[in-house]
Amino acid sequence: MMWQMARVALCISGAFRGEDFIDNLRDIIGEFKSLKVDVFIASWDTYKVWMGLTGGIPGWFRIQYSKNIVDIAPQEFVANNSEFKERCPNIYKILNRECGKKITNEMLKKIKKLPNVKGVCLSNEEEFSSKYPMKLDCKTSTKLAFNYSRILKLLLDYEKKNCFYYDYIIMVRPDIKYVKNFGISFLQTLSDKQLVIPTKRNNMSSHEYFALGKRYAMIEFLSVFYKAKQYRHLEFFKFFPSAILCCFNLDKAGAFNGSLNHILQAEYLKFLGLELINGRPIMPYFRISLNPKMVLLDKALEEDKKHWRDIGLRDFGYFFEVLRCEKILKSDTAKKRIKNQLSYKFGRAMVENSLFKLPFVLLKIKQEHQKDEALYRKLLSRYSNLKLPPLESYSDYQDALKCKNHLSYKLGEALIKAHKNWHKGGYIKLWFDIAKIKKEHKNKKAKNENG
Repeated sequence: MMWQMARVALCISGAFRGEDFIDNLRDIIGEFKSLKVDVFIASWDTYKVWMGLTGGIPGWFRIQYSKNIVDIAPQEFVANNSEFKERCPNIYKILNRECGKKITNEMLKKIKKLPNVKGVCLSNEEEFSSKYPMKLDCKTSTKLAFNYSRILKLLLDYEKKNCFYYDYIIMVRPDIKYVKNFGISFLQTLSDKQLVIPTKRNNMSSHEYFALGKRYAMIEFLSVFYKAKQYRHLEFFKFFPSAILCCFNLDKAGAFNGSLNHILQAEYLKFLGLELINGRPIMPYFRISLNPKMVLLDKALEEDKKHWRDIGLRDFGYFFEVLRCEKILKSDTAKKRIKNQLSYKFGRAMVENSLFKLPFVLLKIKQEHQKDEALYRKLLSRYSNLKLPPLESYSDYQDALKCKNHLSYKLGEALIKAHKNWHKGGYIKLWFDIAKIKKEHKNKKAKNENG
């Protein structure tokens, strides 16, 4: 019998977060390249520019923002969600709402063109919210399980169409960075009922950051939404459709009613007869630092300032303004700082927009960049601890320098140079420079693809 390579499916399930979510998807797929995975993606028809107040402990701020920003925050700001709700009741109401942007057709095309993508499902979030109204603090557990059901359907339909079954299935999230410390030989050691998943407390608690295993175990894991619909009498599903495997009355732990209860999830998986294997050492992971731009809080902030005076808290409202400064928000890595430079932003716009739209887009980028620079200078004049360190001091500095060889950076650099020398025929020369830069980029890309 001829030996056949194991079939591995990579399922990326969950909400897209941040403006760079497509780049994050590409990085995740690249991490699993050695397994020759087929990729399936299930999410919503929007991507989140503000994610709501995720996480009970250690709190939304420490989850959503990078360490360099957490380190400069006033102590009153750093709290778990229940503490933050007590300190900032009016701000809490605003920040607890997700804010998203529609995924455009152009974005969808880019997603489908990512390496080895076999199926994409972007569900209508408004229709979902209408069909499954929120009756608890949040419905993240139901949304999580619903996307599992969508990705499972993609996978099963693809199997049926191509007349084969996957041997192994890996489920990951689009907002997490993974370090794969295993190969196909590890997967081959697993039994049908073993599920590799991050656990704590001797497998008493399991997290949703990833799961992997043989087809049987993973189909059971991903079927939770279907099981909740069919078996509402079970303790795990008593709040369906508002929530599945959810937290309830755990406010002292800072958890939201309706969010996933990790202890209950572990109990459910054992109820299914699955053996849990702690996946933390097998595939270390960490959240991608999104550092989202803070929404406007003018009225709510003024109301909470009165509340702070009443309860004896000092005014820490300035820090909400800090969280609206792009220069600070994109300062956790050298790579992000270079991509936030005007040359890179101009060049990216030149790549992504038509000649007709381009002048308007470039003008908007320039105006927003100048406003942000002015905000940074204003904040720095008041709070010296906000000063950014030298670019050379970042651990990723050498790697980040590669960004200056990107097509976007070179095009933007040429445009800025042309503008500075407009009186010397800079814009005429720009057309020749663009042609040269594109040709060099095309030749370099072809050379890399050919080995």
